[in-house]
Amino acid sequence: MKKIRIASWEPCLIINRGAFNNSKLVYLLLANKKVLYKPYGLQSRIVYIGTTKNGADRFAVSAVERGKTVLSKHGINQLKVFTVTCEGVKGEKTWKKLEDAFLYNFREYYGCKPLLNKQCGPRRKEDLPTYFSEAKIERIIRDFSHLKIK
Repeated sequence: MKKIRIASWEPCLIINRGAFNNSKLVYLLLANKKVLYKPYGLQSRIVYIGTTKNGADRFAVSAVERGKTVLSKHGINQLKVFTVTCEGVKGEKTWKKLEDAFLYNFREYYGCKPLLNKQCGPRRKEDLPTYFSEAKIERIIRDFSHLKIK
């Protein structure tokens, strides 16, 4: 008879109620260990910035898909998903524009796109929407980049 054992007493996925409050949002995948972004020699826990119009369904799948890549790196054994949302503007996909603002700001500060991102957002500052405070976007990126993950 085969032995049965619990693989880990730590949950593999935890989804909070806030994930279902808004379906159109931006999500950030953060590693438990900072990743070095070589162009400027800076480190960040942010490994992916994505967007969804399907809420928790999408970022749960995304975390699993991208987790395979990042969790194979030395010292990284945990990936957490955080969501950011904004007020809507009639006729505009503001969650997409918010993602562009995050990607642009990340690239400007760290010198490259996040580790797991394929797209890198707008190339020029003029292409960014003016809906969001640049200082607020910068602060969110810095706060998540240095967030302590237990």
